[in-house]
Amino acid sequence: MALFTGSNSFTNLRNTFFAKRNNPILHNRYILYFLLFLAIMDIFYFSTDNDAFSIVIMFIIGYLISIFNKNMIVIIFFSVVLVNIIKYGADAVPIN
Repeated sequence: MALFTGSNSFTNLRNTFFAKRNNPILHNRYILYFLLFLAIMDIFYFSTDNDAFSIVIMFIIGYLISIFNKNMIVIIFFSVVLVNIIKYGADAVPIN
């Protein structure tokens, strides 16, 4: 039973390990506006390139990330990055 006596210390360890880290980059308004500008330019580029598939994938990725994270900087960043990896990463891999 000595194994279960330190349940309070386990809680303290868990709280310090998973404590919220107040990262100022994730709460910066200018970075949010910059990423929003990049996302809008990306959507504009995809629409002029007649690439509706990438626009739909961007919105789907953004929706799926918004389920797990409520920070808009993270949502927009990963949506833009993952869509560009999907679009241009497929061109970089040679097909034998």
